[in-house]
Amino acid sequence: MYLPAAQANVASFDSHEGDVGCLSFSENGFYLATGDATTVRLWDLRKLKMFKTLDAPAAIADVAFDFSGQFLAFGAGGEVAVHEAKTWSGLTKFEVGASGIAWGPFSKTIAVGSTDGKLQMYGGP
Repeated sequence: MYLPAAQANVASFDSHEGDVGCLSFSENGFYLATGDATTVRLWDLRKLKMFKTLDAPAAIADVAFDFSGQFLAFGAGGEVAVHEAKTWSGLTKFEVGASGIAWGPFSKTIAVGSTDGKLQMYGGP
């Protein structure tokens, strides 16, 4: 891993209205997803600007890009929402109170740490 000797601030983003509680880089490093009280904001790191806001019903608990960069999942309130990363359209929702989200191999499963102390896995064949 390369870390420059002098750690300098290269950009600041100030569009959030509250605390930024979670963030996730896309696999190619072009995008950054950040979550606050009720929004996920998407940033284009090549242009250093926000380009999309996704609203949620409650505070964002976690955001996670999958390893291919095709999907973004975020947990808020009693649900986990999955969006396609190129159009940013919603694909599906799971009714579960999420405290943490992680994608499995080949984006076929999503592990959700839930607010009731359980670990739940969602996926297909």
